[in-house]
Amino acid sequence: MTRIRQPWDRLLWGVLLHSQAEPLLLGAVWHEAEFGGYAGEPSRALLFCTRRQAREWCATWNAKETASGTSVRWRVSPVRVRETVRQV
Repeated sequence: MTRIRQPWDRLLWGVLLHSQAEPLLLGAVWHEAEFGGYAGEPSRALLFCTRRQAREWCATWNAKETASGTSVRWRVSPVRVRETVRQV
């Protein structure tokens, strides 16, 4: 069994969904349909290392939603998030 000896605390970028309800931090399940996950993968936020990567993903998603005419009420934008992992 592998142990996490040093906890980590990283600032990353997440994606916030704006709709008529209150804003929601998107989970990786939104991205899974395209790329798939792995067995035993925990649910977690959709994360990016840089703001540029998060902005590009958001721009692509917003453009796809606008083109499909599904709903312009659903928009996404990048937000700063913190990921913390420690042994309990």
